[in-house]
Amino acid sequence: GKSENGADYELEVAYQFGEVGTGDINAYMIAAEAGYTFKDAYATPRLWCGFDYATGDSSAGGDVETFDHLFPLAHKYLGYVDIVGRFNTIDISPAVNFKIKKLWGKLQHHFFWRADTDDALYNVGGAVLRTGSSGTASEVGQEFDLLLKYPVNRRCLAVVGYSHFFAGDFIEQSGSSKDID
Repeated sequence: GKSENGADYELEVAYQFGEVGTGDINAYMIAAEAGYTFKDAYATPRLWCGFDYATGDSSAGGDVETFDHLFPLAHKYLGYVDIVGRFNTIDISPAVNFKIKKLWGKLQHHFFWRADTDDALYNVGGAVLRTGSSGTASEVGQEFDLLLKYPVNRRCLAVVGYSHFFAGDFIEQSGSSKDID
């Protein structure tokens, strides 16, 4: 929704249920975003913050509690490095969008945690990056993203971006922990 004064919000909730083998599926996700556009300010900045939560599983086998993002979109929700997917995750992401003449930009910072420390860290495609047993920490890390778009002409859009992932406690506990650019 949008208000006339510049405020906007979005809320999405999904619940998964059913059976797999002899176990039950019981998982959910919540995604929310709230922002405010300063319509009369230079560059028309929109300050906003996003929140994503997707359940994780407390034990392997049997019932499934990890939310499965069935058709994930790379880069769309959880940063451009694609280290973290919408499986067993918590993400808080403050950001600002701006537009200067034809140039559009976005600065965003993600703070990632595992929703359940017994479950794995999954990438955007759902592959296990680190098993849950490889560390006890919930903090996965942080990611900073900068994206700029400029329409060169009506058939050509120039896009430039930079992202940096800062390894958190769980990454450091569970193996190689170099930051990623």
